[in-house]
Amino acid sequence: MKQMRSDLKAFERADTYFALRSAELKRARDGRNYLALALYDRSGEINGYVWDRPEETADLLRGRSFAYVQGLAKTHNSAIILSIARVRPAGEEEVDINDFQEVVPGGVDLWMEKLLEQVTLVGDGNCRALLEAFLSDDSFAEEFKMSPAGLTVHHNYIGGLVEHTSNTISHAMHMSGKYPAYWIGTSS
Repeated sequence: MKQMRSDLKAFERADTYFALRSAELKRARDGRNYLALALYDRSGEINGYVWDRPEETADLLRGRSFAYVQGLAKTHNSAIILSIARVRPAGEEEVDINDFQEVVPGGVDLWMEKLLEQVTLVGDGNCRALLEAFLSDDSFAEEFKMSPAGLTVHHNYIGGLVEHTSNTISHAMHMSGKYPAYWIGTSS
């Protein structure tokens, strides 16, 4: 089981996987080089520091998305940091992507239920049939449910695309009430 960022306490050992946001070589006041890592999982972010062979480690991690990290959690300026003893690239087969992405508030199933209910309210038979065709395709529906609507700001979590689509339909139905001649809730 993955050790989550939020569970790390000062002076506890870390032995887990993190997503790698950045890796930057830096120079300490005493002239030694070190590697500063920005790491995260769905529960939060943490900075990690590699003092042993930082240049080699930077080369090893270049272009990688995930890292396996062993080290010791410490506090620095009231924040938890990791003093990293060992780090290596982690393959995607070693990690569960769900550990690194948040999930839509309320859960994906709730939002999928809302969306399916809204589809039944679409008055135009051709539009409703098209929507139902997409959502009844199991492989499409599974990917759709797991997708974020955006990568950084906009519904950037698992189920975000379902939430966004459902909210967009709600807004469209609300606006259609303001312009009844165009309301999608009427039969054609």
